[in-house]
Amino acid sequence: MLDEDDNVVSEPIFPGAMHHTGGTLLVGHLDGGGITLVGTTGGIVNTIIGFDQGTETTSIEPVPGVSTPQFALGRAGGSSGYNRVDHYDSNGMFPGGWDVLATLSTGRIAEIIGNATHIWVTPIDDYYSAYGSAVLEGRPLANGSVEWLRAWNFNTEVVNELLLDGTDLWVTTAGWGLIKIDLATGMMRGSGTPLHYQQDGMAVYGNEIIVGLMGTAGTAAGVQRFDTVNGTWGAGRLAAGLPSNFVNDFAKIGDLAYIATSGGLGVWNISADDWHDPITTADGLATPVLNHLTQHNGDLLVGTGMGMFRITPSTQNIGPMFGRNQGLIGNSVDGFAWDSSGNDLYVSHSGEGATRPGFSELTTVGAALAVVDTTLVDVLPSNEITALASDWWGVHIATDEAPMMHWNASALEMEQGVASWALRDWPVIDLSSDGNHLIAVSSFGIDRIDVSGAFHPASALFNYAGLESATVTSNGVFAVGGDGLHVWSGSPAFIMKERSSMRRAEPLMVNFAGSSTDVTSEARPGNHIVLIDPTSAVTLPDFGTAGPANIPMTQDMLTLSSPVSGAATWASSLSLNYSATWDLAELDTTLQDTVQIAIDNSILTTMGRSLHLQLQSPRDGVLEVRLTYDWVRSESPSELIDIFDRPEDGGGVLTAQWTVTQDPSFASYRLYLREGSNWTSPPTSADLIGQTWDARLPEWQRTTTDINSHAGQPLIDGASYWAIIVIEYPDGSIGEPSSPIGPATPTDEIPFPPAWASAASDPDGEDGDLFVEWAPCTERDAHVTRIWASPDSITDAVGLTGSVDLGHDSGNSTTLSLQEGRPYWVAFTCVDAGGQHDPANATIVGPVVPTGGLDDGTPPAPMEDIDAWDTPDDEGGRINVSWTPNTEDDCAWYTVYIVPQTSDNPPEDVVEAEIASIVTDCALNGTIIFHIDGAPLQDQQPYWITVVASDKWGNANLFNLTWVVSFSVQDNTGVDPPPRVEGLSAWDHPDDDGTAIDVQWDPTEIDDFDFYVVWASEHSVADVALKWVECKDDPAACGLKVVRQQRQTAEGPFEVKLGNALYGDDLGTASAATIIPNQPIWVTVTIHDLKGNAFLTRLSDHMTLVTPIDNAGDRIAPDRIEHLSVRDRPADNGTGLLLEFDESPASDLSHFDVYADVVPFDDVGPRQPAMTLKRDVDQPVELENLSSGRYIEPGSPVWVAVVAVDSMGNEWLTDLTVVQ
Repeated sequence: MLDEDDNVVSEPIFPGAMHHTGGTLLVGHLDGGGITLVGTTGGIVNTIIGFDQGTETTSIEPVPGVSTPQFALGRAGGSSGYNRVDHYDSNGMFPGGWDVLATLSTGRIAEIIGNATHIWVTPIDDYYSAYGSAVLEGRPLANGSVEWLRAWNFNTEVVNELLLDGTDLWVTTAGWGLIKIDLATGMMRGSGTPLHYQQDGMAVYGNEIIVGLMGTAGTAAGVQRFDTVNGTWGAGRLAAGLPSNFVNDFAKIGDLAYIATSGGLGVWNISADDWHDPITTADGLATPVLNHLTQHNGDLLVGTGMGMFRITPSTQNIGPMFGRNQGLIGNSVDGFAWDSSGNDLYVSHSGEGATRPGFSELTTVGAALAVVDTTLVDVLPSNEITALASDWWGVHIATDEAPMMHWNASALEMEQGVASWALRDWPVIDLSSDGNHLIAVSSFGIDRIDVSGAFHPASALFNYAGLESATVTSNGVFAVGGDGLHVWSGSPAFIMKERSSMRRAEPLMVNFAGSSTDVTSEARPGNHIVLIDPTSAVTLPDFGTAGPANIPMTQDMLTLSSPVSGAATWASSLSLNYSATWDLAELDTTLQDTVQIAIDNSILTTMGRSLHLQLQSPRDGVLEVRLTYDWVRSESPSELIDIFDRPEDGGGVLTAQWTVTQDPSFASYRLYLREGSNWTSPPTSADLIGQTWDARLPEWQRTTTDINSHAGQPLIDGASYWAIIVIEYPDGSIGEPSSPIGPATPTDEIPFPPAWASAASDPDGEDGDLFVEWAPCTERDAHVTRIWASPDSITDAVGLTGSVDLGHDSGNSTTLSLQEGRPYWVAFTCVDAGGQHDPANATIVGPVVPTGGLDDGTPPAPMEDIDAWDTPDDEGGRINVSWTPNTEDDCAWYTVYIVPQTSDNPPEDVVEAEIASIVTDCALNGTIIFHIDGAPLQDQQPYWITVVASDKWGNANLFNLTWVVSFSVQDNTGVDPPPRVEGLSAWDHPDDDGTAIDVQWDPTEIDDFDFYVVWASEHSVADVALKWVECKDDPAACGLKVVRQQRQTAEGPFEVKLGNALYGDDLGTASAATIIPNQPIWVTVTIHDLKGNAFLTRLSDHMTLVTPIDNAGDRIAPDRIEHLSVRDRPADNGTGLLLEFDESPASDLSHFDVYADVVPFDDVGPRQPAMTLKRDVDQPVELENLSSGRYIEPGSPVWVAVVAVDSMGNEWLTDLTVVQ
């Protein structure tokens, strides 16, 4: 297979445009056009040449009746309207040699000029373009028509203006610069490097042309002079400003800001607030494309694709280019970085051209640049090495990727060599070096490579296809191909020798092991000659020198002989099969000790020790090994391998593993634990015989068990245990104990959430039914699966209310009854028997919509009028997005997608985009976005943004999209944290062991909310700033609860349960621990915005004190309510009273009972509460009923008492304070 890597024109082959004659194949190509010539010798390809690209070749026909090959080539002119039949022979191509047909494809002309005999026009083949795509030459005829003679096709709309100067036709283009057409020869060529290539008008000035430079989106307007005699660009000037709109880098020196662009260097005077003239190629720049800038000691260092150079602003001096020839690892500069001293500069290189990626270290001390060291990112371009050679200089390496690499043995560094295009072909299949000459063999010949010169340049040595291997010596080059041996004389002539003069050993005899064989007919490259086979075996003498493991190695000689002298003959051994028997232990006296060491260091498993023996041979063969091993066991009868906490359980259990005993008198295994610390010295059987074991297992093959007690008591979670194992014998005695192992600590793990979950409308249910399914919980003490359905987008389940618990034995699916047609997110956690679960890492699915009916499979219409702009008057990081609402009945939600802008072309779909927001109300016409893939938006970074509507079944059009670009800006300087928390209260969590509290606060109303942090500590939390610096990367490790939901309900306070607090000598050194019962702790909540701002100090008025209580033993009632008042409810009919009373300070307060009667009382007696009030009731309270259940009557006196009740039901029912 031949392709563009073999110099074939890369364009498609025109059907039928192919002809082969003699040793030449001609192939025509379409699209970009061109012709490929393939030279062959038999089945071997010698030459491949691609030429005359730019015009399609549609047919190739041989010219009949000629002695040498000649061809007529059909050339389709395409959009130029100029079609021709060319003549091709051994003298080259003659365009239009047979015929020409020219037309104007659209009739539109961009430019027309002429002289007394000819005209030249630029046809436009696009009805909307102003540029021509070709230049046609014609001769006006007497009848008013034009005879078109020839054309020059540009294949795209770039031709702008024409200027005739003698026999030269000058063409300005939009993007190709100035083109010269030599009318005498018909050749078309470029004119070098101008300030930029966007050019228009021309005017002749003596021997020069003044060329107008166009201002475009990427270039600046101006003029430049071109010398038509010398063919060089002269002075030019761009309009003051940026020489190009494509800005690549910035640098500042004093009051001047330098801007690297793709058209030169822009200069902005900061103090004068004005532009200086740009520095361009007219001022001496070697290239207009400047990629990177940095400054050093007042000089500007500029990185380009050709290298780097220095500009001295004070003198406007532009220094010489510094690149690969001066020691850089490559010419292309892709970045600058200074070391801490400011004197050493690191210059990165992308690997462009014949080099590999890496960086160079330069010293800039003084005015000169000097390379200190270079480093390649990868040592080799590829791990697939195709050829190797070594010599005095080092090692030469070719891989399937360019360039060649060379290891410098004296410098101990890798050097880069030639690129693939510098050789006959790629990859290199063989290398050979004699120290002076390195030759590389490829599919189309041999190249000579400089062994030790800079960059190791290559020069063509021989063109010959089909070679497979070669070697170079002082006598010449010897190569082997499919057609045999080829020989060239030595350096420097390297003249190929006639193959007919080469001598051949005929006959050729091979002598081996006392037998002689005539191999003349079989002696050819690549053929395998069998000298010995099973039917003609040879026995070698039983002697030899000691080899590996003292095995005797017998050497024998293979002799080649022939009566023809000087006939070069080459042979290589391929395989030798033999059989022998050796006693290895007799040959190697250290073998037994070596095997024993290997056994002692082998892997210990539950089945004993496992020894793996590996036999290796450099060639394939068959070995039979017999190993006899007599041994005496000296270690303990069984070894304890491991002891560890049993995973995913309710705690209190350790798992032990050990090896199977080989003792034939085994009765059982005994395991002993030690709590708190290891044995000070390993116990003996005498120490253990009187102790009670912690596990006893009589099954001989058993190697693991779970242990749940020590010394008759359950194992304690969090305590450390060590273990040993011994063998019990039938008489009750025990063997020697194993070595102790530990510590191991039993724990009650928090269950993992379900591994997966799904949710969808229940097709068999009512409207609003949502069928949910999840992976079953895997914990041994799994109790229930907890499920939440949230109408708001969630990332965790912290702070969510309204959960549903489904017992572990009830399966792993259920149906939720929700509001029909509304999007929901569903969260799942696994809860163990102790009530533990992990809401912060809940498994979440959504949005899903519980709906009825059938899925129509049709997504909502594409969104219209999408717009995005920076959110005004904020701290940055937010973008407003708006759209026209979708009015379709089944619209369920909008998804806002976002992706950083990396090009001027918008994305084709949302595959690479991230979800920035989901809006669950289709009546809304906008939202504010502030994150991408969980990270905040970066100010000044442009983003592509689009909006997609989804219906109730999740159908969405993800391809017909409207993308807009916007970026965020920080409008407000300084820091503006959210207000401190309000409405904060905390109380003991009811019905527990005193290790949890409940915390409540008013939700914040800020529009840039990020999360809440709930703090609890035995020390004051009035100032948590320093502690937050320590804990912000992992709040959970500090016992802090992070809540990312802004509110729990549409109205009302936020409430969470807290199980950890900070304990220690002070807040700064405190660490997280489970809340300690009956010990007061301070609680506060900090509110954080999207920028990470929060008030972390001066929280004294925004914290509260709470005492967690062990309710299991709580028999203490809250203090009596002594201060209360009752008054008539104004503006009513006398049937109501207003009640106010002091709040109870009890941490475990549950509620208040209100008693009312028409007679005085001081104890409750048989009365029932007239009202029950929640702990945080708003006062005053309206009282309309008596304890008897009757309504209050106008004018009747009423006596009222209030009783505080805690979570265990404790209350004072006597000696009450009663008011009338």
